[in-house]
Amino acid sequence: MNKIALVLAFALFSVNTSAEPTWQGTGEYKDDYLVGTIHVGDERLKELSEQLKKRIEAVDVVAVEVDLANVSALQQQQIVMELAMLPRGTTVTQLISPVVATKVNRYLQQFGGEIFQYEQFKPWMLAVMMVQMSYQKMGLVAEHGIDQQIIEHAKKHNKTILELETFEQQLNIFNRLFDNNDSIDYNDMLLDTLEELNTMSDMPQVMLEAWINSDISAFEKIYDTTLKQTGYDKALENVLLIERNVAWQKKLNPLLKEKSVMVATGTLHYIGPTGLPALLDGDFQLLKK
Repeated sequence: MNKIALVLAFALFSVNTSAEPTWQGTGEYKDDYLVGTIHVGDERLKELSEQLKKRIEAVDVVAVEVDLANVSALQQQQIVMELAMLPRGTTVTQLISPVVATKVNRYLQQFGGEIFQYEQFKPWMLAVMMVQMSYQKMGLVAEHGIDQQIIEHAKKHNKTILELETFEQQLNIFNRLFDNNDSIDYNDMLLDTLEELNTMSDMPQVMLEAWINSDISAFEKIYDTTLKQTGYDKALENVLLIERNVAWQKKLNPLLKEKSVMVATGTLHYIGPTGLPALLDGDFQLLKK
């Protein structure tokens, strides 16, 4: 799966026989859980497991990345226009090489599009839309994601929802990626996107099996393969995972001591020495399937 896709989704198809990756605290944190999620799915992802529902019902607070129900469609459109659109007089093809533009155009043509239709978007937004096109082709949508279902079940049971960041902060990740890293450019991102969309099309299935089996070693391998190989990989890892984990840690540590909490974020946020289980106070242990 494309690296950009890591901020958008881990695609799943069924959870009825799954054991979602879950870490439980020990000692004074025994009533706290960390749940690895995915952000999109298809119609076969019908409902949360009964085990996960019961854990949601048992806690006081459910902490999620963002609750898009709090951001209207108009507000989302305004934020996209502010953060993802190019200044008047600048076009996407002016910011990337002709070779990359040709390759991107060839990919878009598979979906009936042309690059000129996206001239006013920043190149990173074009990459995001290319990933979304691939999801759409696979029948994957956000409303079937685990995050959304957790939020809905928590609200049904009157749980407090804590948003760890805003939609604006999430979308601005990609601006920060390029603002803070002079050694990478838009060509790097688009070429990386194209390579993985074309050569790693089986990654959603790999992540599916890893999630269903709560196979953290597989997620560690995915992390290493997609976010540890190149300078671009490491720059993206920093803004996409490490910096966000550190920011969330500051919000979560006081709350975990005061309340019973379920933290539900993308599964890669729990991997390695900079993952949330390592950063948060308390000892969180991965539960066996």
